Amino acid sequence: MALVVICGQPCSGKSKAALCLVEALKESDSKQVRVIDEAFFHLDRNQSYVNMPSEKNLRGVLRPVSVQR
Repeated sequence: MALVVICGQPCSGKSKAALCLVEALKESDSKQVRVIDEAFFHLDRNQSYVNMPSEKNLRGVLRPVSVQR
């Protein structure tokens, strides 16, 4: 199982890069490609980053799920 984690500053193009990577992997006959982000958990992105405690909680949710998949 491969895992790609994309990190960077806010508004630096991480989501766009992830979508491009997903499309490229789908074209290369990859069996399964999944993006795990706020939308995966049905969370509002703006609410998730409204303050530091909310962002910390979100990262705590995203990290273990990303590693398990």
